[in-house]
Amino acid sequence: MLDSNKWASFVRAHRLSQNLNQAGFAKVMGVSQQTVSRWESGTQVPEAPMQDKLKAQLRVTALNSIAFWKHRVANATSIDVLIASDMTVIAASHRAKLLFAQGAEMAGTKFQDLIPHHEIKSGEGGKIHSIEQLREIGFFDGLIRSIRLEMEWHLQSGSCACNTDLWPVMTSDQTIVGHFIGAPVPIPADESGFRGIRVKKTDVRLNRDNHDD
Repeated sequence: MLDSNKWASFVRAHRLSQNLNQAGFAKVMGVSQQTVSRWESGTQVPEAPMQDKLKAQLRVTALNSIAFWKHRVANATSIDVLIASDMTVIAASHRAKLLFAQGAEMAGTKFQDLIPHHEIKSGEGGKIHSIEQLREIGFFDGLIRSIRLEMEWHLQSGSCACNTDLWPVMTSDQTIVGHFIGAPVPIPADESGFRGIRVKKTDVRLNRDNHDD
């Protein structure tokens, strides 16, 4: 049985990525605005033909499966981490494992447990005090287009400056996961002995929801 909550997030994220309100998206899909509303609230699951139409619009193929993204991230040469909506690490590149876990396996670990201290300023709508709050601000519900973090990492493995991008990825499993990717540059260790992540600047790019009257 399909998970209505997964479809709700999937449909909304797809609609917002096209900058459409519910009426506009309903016209594209050939259904009523009320049907789109029910899809997004989770009270109705799109029927099989509509599921196929949604996937076709997104060009969702095997290349958008969780298995593909796990393989892509695990074999990346940059700092790549793939996280689920509960902040559990799904996959990590070799460089990410060296940086965050001294080379140990990260899959199955809560991402926030790998970072001793962190604070993220959203730049819009207040302050995010922890990685866990990505879920609260709608990252896994299609509200966020991308997040760019300019920060310093002071971890046991060393210190570096890094611009890190966090992208929501819609998969063929009707799941939205988070993809961290960064290219760190070594810097001197913090003189105060701080261990953790300091965010210097954050750019949160939102998907705008044009509400129907």
